[in-house]
Amino acid sequence: MPTANFDLRRILHGEQDFEFLKPIFVGDVLTGTSRIADVYEKAGGRGGKMTFMVTEIEYKNQQGEVVAYARGTLVETGQAVGG
Repeated sequence: MPTANFDLRRILHGEQDFEFLKPIFVGDVLTGTSRIADVYEKAGGRGGKMTFMVTEIEYKNQQGEVVAYARGTLVETGQAVGG
């Protein structure tokens, strides 16, 4: 399983998306299970490397049915953000 130890001073929010598989109703109880889906590196525009971490949360309703996924990407820059 991929892992990442990010320096919080160098983190940017990359992207985020949601996928809904079934209707979610008022009163439903959702349980989310998160995992790191991928970690990879790319060359940065200023000569440093950037590390990307893709996370995924799977949401199930009270019947155990998967109803949605939330995916997000964090980016660790080669230097502190704003510095």
